[in-house]
Amino acid sequence: SRKMSAPPMATIEWFTISDSFTPMSALMGGLALGITCSVRFMLWGKITGISGISSSIVRFPIAPDLPYNGAFIAGLVLMGFILKGIIPNKFESMESMGLARLVIAGLLVGFGTKLGNGCTSGHGICGNARMSSRSMVATLSFMATGSLTAILAETTKSVTKSVTAPGTAWYMLPPPLPSVALYAIMGAFVLVMVASNLGEAAAAGLPRQGLEVGLGACFGTGLALSGMVQPSKVATFLDFTGDWDPSLMFVMGGALLLAVPFFSMILKAQPCYPAENWNQFKEGIDWRLVVGAALFGVGWGYAGVCPGPALVALGTGQAEAAAFVGAMFAGFLAFAAFDALAAAAFPAKPPAAAKAKKP
Repeated sequence: SRKMSAPPMATIEWFTISDSFTPMSALMGGLALGITCSVRFMLWGKITGISGISSSIVRFPIAPDLPYNGAFIAGLVLMGFILKGIIPNKFESMESMGLARLVIAGLLVGFGTKLGNGCTSGHGICGNARMSSRSMVATLSFMATGSLTAILAETTKSVTKSVTAPGTAWYMLPPPLPSVALYAIMGAFVLVMVASNLGEAAAAGLPRQGLEVGLGACFGTGLALSGMVQPSKVATFLDFTGDWDPSLMFVMGGALLLAVPFFSMILKAQPCYPAENWNQFKEGIDWRLVVGAALFGVGWGYAGVCPGPALVALGTGQAEAAAFVGAMFAGFLAFAAFDALAAAAFPAKPPAAAKAKKP
């Protein structure tokens, strides 16, 4: 008689680490992001929130910072154009996601970031670097909905890893070039910090628009090096049920490694620019913050793209990136209309008059 073999025991795979895990590249990119955020905060007291910077372009009345914000965005787009031929392995085509997915995601990202006052850079880096409770709650909100959306919408199946340009220049450059470039950027940051101590007059004389282009380029380089411009990398980070890529943890860690101590130092010191130029930070946690961050997370998880990387990808000339950016700006405008209607329907109550004291 033949022995019956026992059936194999069922096993449950929770997740495995992806072969695409790139901790050092992610860390280097994160450091570049932290440098940019710290320098802008030091020089002008401005939060490097890409959604806020971008939405100022379609703000009415015209925002006073429009020329500077436009210069920063120009730096982001410019680096997409330059880097696609130098490090093509850091860029991907968005074509496989389809126009509908990109437009829906762009609308959600645009509307959500305006409702919640921030995205991965504004809340995730700058807000958390200031130890803002609002930003911590917003980060938890968009991370939760982003992860849930990426899993349920199976975003990892809709993205592709194909590059956008042959990038022959990359093979002619020495391997340590990215490291050398990053150290040069860090050295320049230290020099700017030292130069700022020469006095407010000297700092005020710096050509801000030129600096903003350079800082936008630095931020764009950080996004490219970190892998944030690769939707597949973002999707495999948010969706941890398969081959999980934890690289984005190193991006955030690298950014906060620099931003936390420098933001603390800057907040304790005198600003280079007049105090009235500094951002007035919002306080308190309300439904707008939580819901807005959640909507942004849904859009982010649905396509693996957020405002900064979208603008860098725009520089590569992809029509799909243009569709996402266009939808994002439509989301900004949709929020402005919603906000105006809400203000008209539910006008703010004037503060109650203090009761007169009896003589």
